[in-house]
Amino acid sequence: MESQKKMRSSIMKDGLERAPHRSLFRATGLKSEDFGKPFIGVCNSYTSIVPGHCHLDKVGKLICEEIRKVGGVPFEFNTIAVCDGIAMGHSGMKFSLPSRELIADCVESMASAHPFDAMICIPNCDKIVPGMLMATMRLNIPTIFASGGPMRAGKKFDGHDSDLNTVFEGVARCSVGKMNDKELEQLECDACPSCGSCSGMFTANSMNCLCEVLGFALPGNGSIAADSEDRIEHWKKSARRIVEMAKANGPLPKQIATADAFYNALVMDMAMGGSTNTILHTLAVANEAGVKLDLHKMDEISRMTPNICKVAPSSHYHMEDVRQAGGIMGILKEISKMGTVKADALTVSGKTIGEVAAEAPGNVAFATEADMLGNGFEKQLTSYLNSNAGTKVVIIDTLAKVRGVVSSSNVYSSDYAAMSVFKHFADKYKIALILVHHTRKQDADDTMQKISGTNGLMGCSDGAMILEKPNRTKLEAVLTMTSRDFEDARILLRQNDETMCWEFAGYEEEPPEDTTEPVLTVVAEFIHTYGPWKGSAQSLVEELQKQSPNLRVWPNTLSRRLKANAKLLQESFGVLLIQSRTQQGKYIELTPVTDMTDMSDD
Repeated sequence: MESQKKMRSSIMKDGLERAPHRSLFRATGLKSEDFGKPFIGVCNSYTSIVPGHCHLDKVGKLICEEIRKVGGVPFEFNTIAVCDGIAMGHSGMKFSLPSRELIADCVESMASAHPFDAMICIPNCDKIVPGMLMATMRLNIPTIFASGGPMRAGKKFDGHDSDLNTVFEGVARCSVGKMNDKELEQLECDACPSCGSCSGMFTANSMNCLCEVLGFALPGNGSIAADSEDRIEHWKKSARRIVEMAKANGPLPKQIATADAFYNALVMDMAMGGSTNTILHTLAVANEAGVKLDLHKMDEISRMTPNICKVAPSSHYHMEDVRQAGGIMGILKEISKMGTVKADALTVSGKTIGEVAAEAPGNVAFATEADMLGNGFEKQLTSYLNSNAGTKVVIIDTLAKVRGVVSSSNVYSSDYAAMSVFKHFADKYKIALILVHHTRKQDADDTMQKISGTNGLMGCSDGAMILEKPNRTKLEAVLTMTSRDFEDARILLRQNDETMCWEFAGYEEEPPEDTTEPVLTVVAEFIHTYGPWKGSAQSLVEELQKQSPNLRVWPNTLSRRLKANAKLLQESFGVLLIQSRTQQGKYIELTPVTDMTDMSDD
C-alpha cells in the first residue's frame, strides 16, 4: 500500500516490506485511507501536578480532533513537565533545568523513531517550551507551537490584582505582623484562580511570547488566557495550520530560526521585559539551530531597546492586560517604529514577522518617555535613588552578610537567616540591594531558598534590587551609587577565593591626575614595542606600570583619557583606538596605525 505522495512518514508505512508496520498501525485504529494522509506528531506535556499543564489533556484531544477534520492523522505523545514553583525551596529544584534536556531528548527520540511528517507542540511552563524548541531544531520537520496559555490574575489584594509573587510577599508580611494567618490563607486561595502558566511575565510566559516572535507560534500564543474561548480557537487554528505545513513540507524550523529571527526575539525580550532565564534558553535553542549568538551583540541590543512593556513582577499588569493592549505583536509593531525589527524573518503562518505585526492592533499604551531612553541598570538605580531622596540602602553581601546594619562578623548561611535580620530593619529602610553569590562549597539550600527569600524581602520593604553573582564592574557601580560620601574616592575590591566573586574592601582617595601627554606617550611606546592590544583597562594599566612604575592612572581614567584624545593619539603618536567601552569592565583595543588591516573584528 502506497501513500499518494512521498512523505517523511513513507519510510515506516509504504511498500510491501512495511506490511508489518501497517498492521501495528491498524491496531491503533488506523484505516486503509489513513496511510495516504500526513502523520502529525502531537507533542503534549500534560500532567495533573503542574497548573500550567493540568488542562493539556483536553487540549491534546481538541487538537487531534481538529487535525483529523482537515485531513491529517494525529499521534499524541507526552513529555514530562516540572513546575518550578512547586519544586522551589527544596531539593526538587535541582531537577528543573536538567528536565529541559530530558524533554529535548525525548521529543527527538519519539519523532525520529516514528518519522512524523510534521509536529505540533503543546508546552506551557518554564523548561518545557525551550526543551521542545531544542528538539524542533534537531528534527527540522514542519513544527508549530500551541502553548497552554497564561493563567488569569488573582483577586484584588492591597488594591491590585494578585499573583504567585503576591503570595511569596504575603509570607513575609505575615511573618512581620503586617497581615494575619487568615488573610494569608485567603490570599493563597485567591492568587492562582485557574489553569495556565503563572500570570506575570515570568519564564513560562516569556518563552511562550518569544515563540511568536521567533516565528514558531501564531499570534496570541503568549497572551490569550488559558481558559478563554479565544484560546480554543487559537488551538484549532494552529492544528489546521500544521496540516497545511505538513502537506507543503514547510516552512521548516531552520528556515524560520535564522539569525534575524533570534535578533527579533532578543529585541522583543528587552521591549517586553522578559524573564532573565530567556537568555539561558535562547542560547540553548540557537545552539541547536546552528545560529551563533554573540554576547556583545546581545548587550548592544539590550542597550538600544527601550523597555516599553512592564508586566508583573515589574508592575501590576498581567498577561491578560497585555492581550487587551494588542498582544505581543502589538508590542512588536510599536517597537518596530524604531527600525530595530528584522521584518523579513519568516513565520509558521507563511507570512513574514513584519506582515504579522502590521496586522496587530495599534493600542499598546505601556510606553513612557523615560522608558524610551532604554536606560541600563546603572541609570535605573541612579534614577531610583535620586527620586527617593533620603532612602537608606541595605546591602546584603556574600552569604547574606548585612553590611552597615549588623557587624561584619555576622554571616548568615541562607536567605531565610538573612531575612530574619532584615525584618528588624523593615520599617527603617526602604530598599534592599541584594548581592546573591554562589559558592562552590555552599549548601544547596542557599541557592534553592534564594527566590523565596528575595521575594520575602520585597514583602518587608518598599523595593528590592537583586544583582546575581556580581562582577567587578557591577559591584563597583553599585557601591559608587549607594555610598555617596565616597563619590570622589576609589572603591577597592577584592576577589573572594572561595566564592570567586568581588567584595567590597574599602576606599582610597583618587591620586592627582597626570597631564595628558605622559600617559599617551607611555601607551604609544608600549603599543609600538609590543604590538596591538585587546583587553581590559585594568590589565592595560598593570602592563603599562611594569614598563613605567611611576605611572599613576586608574583604569577608568585611562579609558576616558584615550577616548577623549583618540585623534591626538592617532595623528601624533601613530596609535589607533579601535574601541573603548564598558563591557566586563573598561575594554580597550589599540593598534599601531600601520597594523590596522591586520586587526580582526571579532
